[in-house]
Amino acid sequence: MPSTTELPARALRATPSARLAGWLVGPCTLLGTTAAVLLVTRGVDRAFGITAASFAALALAWVLVSTFWPAAPDRTCPECGRPGLARLDARTTRGVLCAECGASDPDRSSFLMAEEEEGPLEPMIAYEKAHGSKTSR
Repeated sequence: MPSTTELPARALRATPSARLAGWLVGPCTLLGTTAAVLLVTRGVDRAFGITAASFAALALAWVLVSTFWPAAPDRTCPECGRPGLARLDARTTRGVLCAECGASDPDRSSFLMAEEEEGPLEPMIAYEKAHGSKTSR
């Protein structure tokens, strides 16, 4: 597998949802810290309540967004940058193969791709447990 310095720049760009998730870490940390400082210095008062409620609302919003708009598999090939990745083996949730350029990565997770396809995931998980995986050895 090539190092990140060898990958095309378009393969390293974050998706808009990943950028949004990164931006939410800061406000959540700031709200949590502010609520803790207000609780310690002033006790329970209006400012603490507003800060704690804002933190809870942001956390609830994150859970709702994650529930109603779940993650989608990234099918962009790190070699050629085109959207051609597919699962390497239909029996497992590991490994991808690019239909565009033929590049393969047997260690990359294809769980989201398997989840997107029709059919149960349990047989795949049982197969992986029975045959072991490189990450569990």
